Amino acid sequence: MIESLIAGDSTREEVADWAMFWVTEGEGDISNLALWGVLSTLSGADMKVGPDEYMHGIDDFTFWLSEARKAVASGE
Repeated sequence: MIESLIAGDSTREEVADWAMFWVTEGEGDISNLALWGVLSTLSGADMKVGPDEYMHGIDDFTFWLSEARKAVASGE
């Protein structure tokens, strides 16, 4: 899902809603704490600091994707 956000195929709001589902409803399905942290952070992808200015940008999304890939690879 982060990849679709980076590519512009999904909106911040769509991705934040998707991640929030996993944070609130799917928490028992996620045993990887590092991945859990990425999902938790991603649930705020749509946070704004002003009416037309988002808190997070492409650099953040790219970093989160990197962290998610590391978490999956480590299997922690």
